[in-house]
Amino acid sequence: PSPQQPSPPLPCSLVGDLVIILDASGSITNSRDDVAAFAQDVVDSLDVTETVAKVGLVQFASDTTKLSDLTFNTGDLTSAIEVYKNGGPPYGWTFISNGLLMGEQLLATGRSGVTKVMLLLTDGEQTCSRNPGCSANDGSCYKSR
Repeated sequence: PSPQQPSPPLPCSLVGDLVIILDASGSITNSRDDVAAFAQDVVDSLDVTETVAKVGLVQFASDTTKLSDLTFNTGDLTSAIEVYKNGGPPYGWTFISNGLLMGEQLLATGRSGVTKVMLLLTDGEQTCSRNPGCSANDGSCYKSR
């Protein structure tokens, strides 16, 4: 007899807010489509509704951009993932901590009393950081490793 096909996975019913943090640095060039596809698979696997999961998206390289507020609108999330996927050539350093900081700030705008999760999708390690004590918000605050 032929083997049975596995059942399709059930949607995840985590009651919480999720921020997906996407690497857009120079080293991601050959993986950006795969990262976007995985992010879309994550969104598609969740029960994204107002009472269950809300999802937001952030991308980072040398700078960081919020692609989507926390939302239960899967169409908006798909559009944001497309912006990441088609956002031009990857650029700059891998500033993971800045992506995590923006993810944390985005989660702070979410619902109270629910689980908060950040999912970091990257191919590398941090290659730049803020200089300690720097108060400017320009390139002078950053150093490469």
